[in-house]
Amino acid sequence: MFKKTGSLYYLFALFASLILMTFSATTYPALASVQTPYQTLSSYHFEIAQVNRPPS
Repeated sequence: MFKKTGSLYYLFALFASLILMTFSATTYPALASVQTPYQTLSSYHFEIAQVNRPPS
């Protein structure tokens, strides 16, 4: 019983954090500087550019 309610609460918290992060990132660009698992998707091209940069 506790495990089922715990997993449901975890999924709800994860979904709520996803909605909150998307809302805060689009509404307040200043909060987008905070590194989160969702910000990794938006900075994917930046990571590619850093990796593919020719050695100096």
